[in-house]
Amino acid sequence: MSPAERPGGTADAGATPAGPVRTCLGCRARDSQGALVRLAWDGHRLLVSRTAAGRGAWVHPRPDCLRAASHKGVLARAFRTAVPAGALAGSALGHLLAGGDVTQDGQEGVR
Repeated sequence: MSPAERPGGTADAGATPAGPVRTCLGCRARDSQGALVRLAWDGHRLLVSRTAAGRGAWVHPRPDCLRAASHKGVLARAFRTAVPAGALAGSALGHLLAGGDVTQDGQEGVR
């Protein structure tokens, strides 16, 4: 039983964020869904989309988390399939890793 569920109890301010919570592939920290971007593998390319079909994985849109997510095997483990080594660099997240910005639908530009 969480502190908020106990009679007279209150949740800690630093507890679980409100709404859906996801784990970042890069830093493994849990955060609200809104603070992360969703990646999906369509069998040929890496997509940045909250609505793309298939298995998704979540990552903070920060260079350190993106670098960690791009290490060998991390994406393959998340998608449960082989993912080419350069998939992240060739995606919209590669643009973000290079210092750009992407929208949640994978388009380069301002979020």
